[in-house]
Amino acid sequence: MTGWDREEIKLTAEIRDSAGQRIELGLNRTREGMEIEAQFPAGASAAAPSAAAESELKAAGIQIGGRVGAASAWGRAVIHSTGSGSVVSVSGPAAVFADEAPSSNMTLFVPHRIALLVQNASGAIEIRSMAGAVEVAATNAPLAVHHLQGRITGRTTNAVITLEDVEGGVALETTNGAINASRLDGRGEGIRLKTRNAGISVSLGSTTGEIHGSYRNGKCTVELPSATVLASARFSFSLLLPGPVHQRIDLETTNGNVTLRP
Repeated sequence: MTGWDREEIKLTAEIRDSAGQRIELGLNRTREGMEIEAQFPAGASAAAPSAAAESELKAAGIQIGGRVGAASAWGRAVIHSTGSGSVVSVSGPAAVFADEAPSSNMTLFVPHRIALLVQNASGAIEIRSMAGAVEVAATNAPLAVHHLQGRITGRTTNAVITLEDVEGGVALETTNGAINASRLDGRGEGIRLKTRNAGISVSLGSTTGEIHGSYRNGKCTVELPSATVLASARFSFSLLLPGPVHQRIDLETTNGNVTLRP
């Protein structure tokens, strides 16, 4: 997902399917907004979305472009209207076996300040240049966030989380995947990063506050010359990083290391 300056949403989908299957674009208007679903019925012949479906999308200010390749796939985007703006929810299917798993590659362009609810299974999520709040609910899905001015919350599993230049509060969790973060701020809302069976590496940038780390069955490396040690134990520590913003920063892992740098 990428933020842009236009007050419209554009969804581009690269969909891989067998040549013998027809692609159907389903539209479903709900009280909250609109649901868009690309469906791939087994055994159907190839065909483009209907002119009526494309016309309805354009009337809603949504553009969809697609390309047919060669595997099995489906994908879905849901647009909800709220009192404070729109919420875009993008979801994909869970993989079963590599040769049979559905797969789709969606690029969604949305206004910078839109709020996002991202739901996905077994597909990478990348979010860029956004200013609204982001909530993530994913499984087996790597998450990468670049240049976010709002807060981000949520979780994934069995996947890496990468954060770069996030100004708002952070509360993210994964399992069996490392967390790598740089240039966080927290904006007084706090930062919480948690994983298991992997490490956490954070380059704090201008972030200040009270840092609490837990790294059971691992080790800790701290390279913060200006930090004051508040407490230290075998697998935990507390530091104070002085500055204009006082907030709590929690870093927790099991069977992994914690690394802190400026």
